[in-house]
Parts: sequence; C-alpha cells; structure tokens
Amino acid sequence: NLSWYRPDPTDGTLRLAGSAPSSAEPENLPSELATGRDGRFVYVANRGPDTIAVFAWEPEGGTLIAEVSTGGRWPRHLALVGDHLYVANERSQNVTVFRIDPDSGTPTAQGDPVSAGSPTCVLRWRPDRAGRQGEVDESGVSTLKAGNWRVLSESRTLLGMISSRTVS
Repeated sequence: NLSWYRPDPTDGTLRLAGSAPSSAEPENLPSELATGRDGRFVYVANRGPDTIAVFAWEPEGGTLIAEVSTGGRWPRHLALVGDHLYVANERSQNVTVFRIDPDSGTPTAQGDPVSAGSPTCVLRWRPDRAGRQGEVDESGVSTLKAGNWRVLSESRTLLGMISSRTVS
C-alpha cells in the first residue's frame, strides 16, 4: 500500500490521511517510492508482482492510474532522473530504463534491461565529479566499474549502482 499522513494541527503528530493498494496482486512487497519533479505523480516499486505502480497525486492523496512491468524480478530500488526512471531489479540482475510520459506520468521501457550483478540501489552521480571515463556500448550507454559499483551514463547523467555481485 501507499499510505500518506498529515500533521495534526494541534500537536504536530502524524495522522493517517489515506491509503491505496499499489498492486492488485495479494503477494506484494513495496520497496521504494519516488515523486516526479512537478509532484503530480508518485512511483512505487512492487516486489512480487514486479511492477511499478503509478499514482496521480492531488492535494487529497493518490489514485492508482497504471501498473507497469519492471522488465525484471524483484525491483529493489528506483531512481527518477529528469524524464527517466531507472529500476534496479535485484533477482534478475538488471536495471531497466524507462522514459516517463510528461502528460500521463506512465513509464515506457527504453530498450533492453542493462545487466548488473544483483543491483540493490541506483543513485544519481554528477559526471563532473566522476573524474574517469568508461566504455560506451552500441546503445550509447557508457559504463564504469569499480568494485561493487557500476556506473551507467546516458546524456551526461551518471547512475551508480550498488551490487552484491560483479558482472564481467
């Protein structure tokens, strides 16, 4: 479920203001959430059904408007960078890249998932601080590997992934 709270005006304690299921599947373990930069959409990673739930957000709360496959198994973490959503699928050992439609908020997969050894976290990393160059593959994604970190770069944005396994 996605639940939201509001502070009580008298004492500041948080009070449950609403809740909505993030999947129709009964075996669902939400793992991460992100909000769009304009605040109109909220994204929830659902482990079990392996989906991303998309909620339209209004001042009163959220309404589920879409549920999209992650293209992998066990979405552990996600990162929203500009108009792209990056999903770390831990058990299928890949990261799926989605483009977010600016009007509907719905993510659409962009190409095949990128192999990554059991990714558990995806973080934005500023390229001007990376200080090193990686290799660019045929899809235009450059990679830099360092221990359990693997960095993906698309359009001057670097994403660091923490993995429990190293992919060669």
